[in-house]
Amino acid sequence: MVNFKTKVNSPAKITRVSIGVNKEDPFVFLGIVSSEPDYTLSLRLNKKTGILLRHSDEEITAEAGNEVISFSKFITDDHSYVLVSNKSEKKCLINKLSKIDFLFISRSDNTINTDDLVAAIRSVEGVTAVFVFNSSGIKDRNIDLVRHLTE
Repeated sequence: MVNFKTKVNSPAKITRVSIGVNKEDPFVFLGIVSSEPDYTLSLRLNKKTGILLRHSDEEITAEAGNEVISFSKFITDDHSYVLVSNKSEKKCLINKLSKIDFLFISRSDNTINTDDLVAAIRSVEGVTAVFVFNSSGIKDRNIDLVRHLTE
């Protein structure tokens, strides 16, 4: 619920209007811990999973106070898979996941199921850990940026 305050005729009287916010369905995404640079990780993921991630010129941008931070993005041509750096200039895209280096998002209609994808990513050289996250458990202002990456 989003609340807006509106002044009516008198500075002392405030009318509150509540507007319902449409919450989208939760989604699952992967968190990858790796010290490898984004381009190296994307090449290794391509080789292990058989997908073709390519660097996108459209980076993810988020506001941190009064500055705008950019996060690199690698995406398949059909937008089925996306790899996004969770860290840039010591800032995190999803602050609640500050120990995670990369986010890997897969559309739900993909042919590779989540368990097989996690197993393949865990076998990639340079990957320390892979975690499965549900968006409904992550309370962060930038989670909607992640939600819309494969749309």
